[in-house]
Amino acid sequence: MVCFGLSLDEGTSARGDFRRHYGQLVRALRFGVVRTGVLAANRRLSALPDVIRAFAQIAAASRGEATAEVTSAHALDDAQIAALTEKLKARTGKSIKLKTNVDPDILGGLVVKIGSQMIDSSIRTRLNSLATAMKA
Repeated sequence: MVCFGLSLDEGTSARGDFRRHYGQLVRALRFGVVRTGVLAANRRLSALPDVIRAFAQIAAASRGEATAEVTSAHALDDAQIAALTEKLKARTGKSIKLKTNVDPDILGGLVVKIGSQMIDSSIRTRLNSLATAMKA
């Protein structure tokens, strides 16, 4: 695994790379010397990206923020993104940060993931449901 250009795989020179770039990495992450030092001392540098992700999720939750991953068949314009953000904000009661992806395989509609919740209104899913119903 690579984090900020550093190899964090077990059995590599991760400790040497980490020590060399320690100050720069800590400032970039704004994470804290003690926490990353414990990971380095216990040879758990491979867990650093997971710790950073978990910390970012906890911090966002405490600020009342949520990240929504939106997949559409074609790129969304700014007006569509703004409207979708407002609807998701009204639904969740949280400030929403959108990450958009384009997947032509869904044919149309949207697939929205907010945390562990998924809203699938894609045409591909509707066609698959129809095909399943017709087989029964």
